[in-house]
Amino acid sequence: MTVRKPLTLSLIALAIAAPGLASASALYHPAGGEVGMTTHPDHVQSNMSRGDVLRSVDAARKDGTLAILSRGGALPVKATGGSKTREQV
Repeated sequence: MTVRKPLTLSLIALAIAAPGLASASALYHPAGGEVGMTTHPDHVQSNMSRGDVLRSVDAARKDGTLAILSRGGALPVKATGGSKTREQV
């Protein structure tokens, strides 16, 4: 009888804490109050190497998308199909 109560309390505490432990590798963690979340970029694991990131930044710099994104702009959508001439329309 004396073993059953602490074991039950331990299992209840584990069940309450399990969702919080599962989100430990996420970028956002829940926080109380008006904020609602906190950001922890050091918890996210990346699968890109430093060389891959530098190559993608160089490519974005060359095609002009880095300048657009650094100013908070949206990237223009590229046309997927061929454009029609006035006679075709």
